Amino acid sequence: MNKKYFLLKITVILLLLLIPAVLFTYFKLKDSRITGEEWFVKQSTYMKSMEELCESLDTIVSLYINGNINENDYYSHMLIINDEILIIKNARTQYLSEHPIKPGTHTFDSKSGCESVDNTMSQLLLLVETCTNNSVYPDKNKLAYNYLAYTMSISEYLDQYQKSYINICRKYAGVKNKKIKVRMEENDE
Repeated sequence: MNKKYFLLKITVILLLLLIPAVLFTYFKLKDSRITGEEWFVKQSTYMKSMEELCESLDTIVSLYINGNINENDYYSHMLIINDEILIIKNARTQYLSEHPIKPGTHTFDSKSGCESVDNTMSQLLLLVETCTNNSVYPDKNKLAYNYLAYTMSISEYLDQYQKSYINICRKYAGVKNKKIKVRMEENDE
């Protein structure tokens, strides 16, 4: 009898400790969730960074193809760009894990735009990987061809992102006191 009473006592104490912890975690997680459109608007920060990386990539590849920098400089610059892309990717992943998206809050435009950001990032990583491949970058003609193919693909994803961004901006153009409109105005600055 004492053993059953002791086990019951332990179970009640554990439940009393566990329930507040579960409730605290639930409410903390619930408060940090964002809508699909808020997540899409947050993507503009990452897209601006990727656009800057594309400009740097353009410059580095052009300089290398024209013979203005040697292979070692080219390769080291490409590795730096690869690291920067990975930093952006990790920042996105961390933000999303801290602020999960509320289910059912994506619109067609926000989902399409977020997918274009994912695709742009993966294409950039593939481009850098291809440009640093030993069988590609010593041959400048092969490098130019591969670079052109990837940049065309990246341009399509950037167009898709911009269309989604414009559609969402139009949607919130006349809306006042909306959290998403404030974030869009902050990102436009």
